[in-house]
Amino acid sequence: MSCCYVLSVLYLFISFLLYPKSRSRKSIIEGIIYSIGLFFCYNTVVVYFNSLFHIQGSLLVFSIINFFVGTFLMIFISRKKKVQKYFFQKQEFFIALGIIVVLLGIGCYRFRGFQAISYESGDSGIHYRHALTFSKELSLFDKENSKDFVYVSFSNIMSISYINGGLILRLFSNSKPYRVFLGYDVFCLILCSLLFFVTISRMLKDRKKHTLYLFFITLIYVLAYPLNSFLFGFCYLGLGVMVINLLYETILLFEQEFNKQFLFKMILLFMIVLSVFFSYYLFVPCVYLAVGLYYISLWRKKKIDFKKLLLYGGVTLIVPFLIGFFYFFILPRYQVNIGSRVSSSLSLWGYGYENILMIGIFALFSWYIIYSILHKREKINSYFNINLLVLTGYICLFLVLYVIHFISSYYFFKLFYLYWLFLCLWVGKNGISYYKSIYVGICLILLGSIYVMMFPNTKVSSFFTWLDIYHWNTKTFDDRQIIYTKEELELVEKAIEYQDVCERNHRFVIIGDENKNVWFYSITDMIPTVSLINGDSRNLYLVPNLTLEKWNRITEYPCAIYFYEGKKEDYEKDNYEILYSNDAGIILKSRKT
Repeated sequence: MSCCYVLSVLYLFISFLLYPKSRSRKSIIEGIIYSIGLFFCYNTVVVYFNSLFHIQGSLLVFSIINFFVGTFLMIFISRKKKVQKYFFQKQEFFIALGIIVVLLGIGCYRFRGFQAISYESGDSGIHYRHALTFSKELSLFDKENSKDFVYVSFSNIMSISYINGGLILRLFSNSKPYRVFLGYDVFCLILCSLLFFVTISRMLKDRKKHTLYLFFITLIYVLAYPLNSFLFGFCYLGLGVMVINLLYETILLFEQEFNKQFLFKMILLFMIVLSVFFSYYLFVPCVYLAVGLYYISLWRKKKIDFKKLLLYGGVTLIVPFLIGFFYFFILPRYQVNIGSRVSSSLSLWGYGYENILMIGIFALFSWYIIYSILHKREKINSYFNINLLVLTGYICLFLVLYVIHFISSYYFFKLFYLYWLFLCLWVGKNGISYYKSIYVGICLILLGSIYVMMFPNTKVSSFFTWLDIYHWNTKTFDDRQIIYTKEELELVEKAIEYQDVCERNHRFVIIGDENKNVWFYSITDMIPTVSLINGDSRNLYLVPNLTLEKWNRITEYPCAIYFYEGKKEDYEKDNYEILYSNDAGIILKSRKT
């Protein structure tokens, strides 16, 4: 069935690429990257409507839908007797290849050749678990099929991440799923970067003359907030920014021909705008408002009539909003087992990148950008400028709410991941005259990052790390950020073999870092020790560390995985049976029980 699904996806891709979207020739590299990003949104919408009509998801069902949509496009192509024409540009290909090589190298280094799990946050294990659960269920989570209530409100949000990740896990079900997930995470980072590259390329008139510039401006973009999102394991956040980038790319693609192929464009915009809800709902208000204002500007400039204004607004804004509102605000009321609600979660604390200095940079650049936009009033109606102005106002509103402690810093600083996209697009477009400064800037960043990696504990490194996100990202490549090494993963996999001997009441004691608890459960389906601490399994990722001494006082749980983590403790061998050991740790069974 996997082969059938892959063939249906290829058929759908070819159909979409051949579909005549414009009279002018398009870049085949751009077309492929755009199609992959759109496919992420397409999967999300298909799964949502399947779940809405209680259609059990399966690769067969998805294959049938793919073949149906692809055939519909092919029928239209045959009737029009036209196909989209493309051109291939070597420079564009080599830039894209360079970006892929750089990011793939970063991913391999980060995950030690995909043999280790290394994230800054334990939430990465939550998102892996959701993708793994979806790969089995192939439907949206609800109170009937979501058994992972240890993750509280995570079970009904950020679907675009676990849907696409789950499909890939299903296709590679013969491989170790956590390694597939790591590869998927790197793929998402590459996709976000390539989409930025094709967008900034479209914004520049003489892109052939500035090949190196495009490569470096993409690196400046991706090595900051997108890489930071990747390091934390916030795949959903990176995909949320990617969807908004895709929305802007779509509007750029059709900006001169909005009156043509009206139905086709509405369907694309509907899928993308709805996917904003299912990627990261915090971005919804500013994105929806910007799109609405842009439609009004098109109507005022007489690029669309009033009837099309109503249709665009209704189909691509009001309907997606109602769907999202139902899913996030109405449906959770009937899911009594889910802890927190979307409306009350903005005040919750979380671990993420926070830099007060970014507020000053935001204030400085916003003032200059707003002045530049308002000074050239003839361009104020462009979607890019509207989006930048609305997003600036949105961040200012959240800054006030942050100051009065209505929202947490965790959610406030996440807005800068989206702001960074538009800031880099603006700098990339307007900084072409100062491209030498871009080269100097990237060289300074590289030199500073090398210094931070070579001398991580000096005062200069600490200052660099505090000063900007590049050096903060660099410092997280320290070995101390690895959640599970290759050898520790061997212990986890061995624990699965011993669960009949050791597991009792779905508990397995872990002596090690608390982030290991989340990933241990996500990989093995065994909940470790949590009820011993506070009797509340929903707080699995908040479990404090255990020690051998504490475990010795617990007689009802006979087995423990003891990860050395550089702090090997002595234990009385006569009191334990060694089930398995390696250089990273040991699996012990107490003789007292």
